Amino acid sequence: MDLDKVWAWLNTPGATATVSTITFVVGGVLGFLARSLTSTPAERQQQRQRLYENGLRHKTEREKRYVEFCDAIGVYIEKKKIEAKLTLDDFQSISKAGDLYFSELKMASDAIIGNSIDKVSRETIVSAVAEALEKNIPLYYKTLHRIADKIGVTYSGEFKRPNYENMYVVVEKYASNAVMPPAASSQPTLATPNG
Repeated sequence: MDLDKVWAWLNTPGATATVSTITFVVGGVLGFLARSLTSTPAERQQQRQRLYENGLRHKTEREKRYVEFCDAIGVYIEKKKIEAKLTLDDFQSISKAGDLYFSELKMASDAIIGNSIDKVSRETIVSAVAEALEKNIPLYYKTLHRIADKIGVTYSGEFKRPNYENMYVVVEKYASNAVMPPAASSQPTLATPNG
């Protein structure tokens, strides 16, 4: 191999970019391995504690938002039973509670994708996300359409996969078939009471 040709090649922009990329990748991998292999038990325990606390925070917030959503749907169901007049407040109550609940599930899904939640919390959240995709979100849109029709307002909201993509990613990656078959369709079917 001619040393002059090697030196000439190294002085080209392509070679500089290639060498820089290789150096960056190798340095990153070696840095990661060095950090992983040299972390102390106390540092690993702190990391586990951070994951646990983050998971607990998301589970607590999810539960709070789920109760609010169920309460809003419950008020609607009770009004329907007694044939009370539905109002814009009923629509907004369900809309707000649903938006907050599904927003929390999206944030928790992002945390799962980013590996910033412990495994036990992840399993709990994945089950809730699967349930939301299969039942709660379709019910949410169906209910809002019904209320909008009854009170005479226009509502065009739809359940579209791109709006919940991170939730689908989490379910498809982490949910067992016992929890939910992989979410393949953009709009799962749902059997709900008529009305």
